[in-house]
Amino acid sequence: MVLSYKASEQPDFTDFKGMAYQLRPSEISGDSYVYWTGEPKLYEKLPVYWDKVVDKEVAVPAAYWLPPEQHQVIARLKLHGIDVTPLDKSTKVSVQQLSVAEYRFADKPFEGHFMLQEARFSKQTVSRTFAPGWVKVSTDQALGRLAVALLEPTAPDSFFSWGFFPGMFERTEYFEPYAIEPLIARMLAQQPELKVQFEQALAQDEKLRSNPRQRYNWFYQKMPYYDQAYLKYPVLVEP
Repeated sequence: MVLSYKASEQPDFTDFKGMAYQLRPSEISGDSYVYWTGEPKLYEKLPVYWDKVVDKEVAVPAAYWLPPEQHQVIARLKLHGIDVTPLDKSTKVSVQQLSVAEYRFADKPFEGHFMLQEARFSKQTVSRTFAPGWVKVSTDQALGRLAVALLEPTAPDSFFSWGFFPGMFERTEYFEPYAIEPLIARMLAQQPELKVQFEQALAQDEKLRSNPRQRYNWFYQKMPYYDQAYLKYPVLVEP
């Protein structure tokens, strides 16, 4: 399914029935302004750069899964007429977890939202057991394509692009060096292969070598205390 198009580099030429105009001087601004005469005019061979080149596309998944706390997004889906199915019993499903690798927010709000200007994702297949209350949004419905456009995060007008999931960008757990040092020593004693992996990571990543906090963070991400929701898209994808 195509998510967005971009303008062609080569224009199409078309005749356009428009209105004649004049450029008149303005005593107020000191510049000229467009004055529309109200008379019809045919603009011949006007170059038009149509948005017809595929920019982003995605394979349509079977369904999307949302936790019950995403009630605002669930309500918006219903408002659009999209069918959603809440679970009444625990269900185990193989899904894809998307995690944001890089992202950038807009510098200022637009229509009350801070938009995501760009984002890049990694993908991991996991087996999850969804508790009662989780919501399934099947794409096998009349508005299935609309569901994809709203829930696929890379889509230009998705809920993600409109900034509906700010919580995923906020870490709620941190560490202090005095507390993590003994934990890392214990990890290295119990998992000697970590030392080799850490040395390989240091050799490949200049930022890791030069940033003490990032070195600690490399180990912290492998601990059960790390914020498991940080940078993880809360909508799971069933292929």
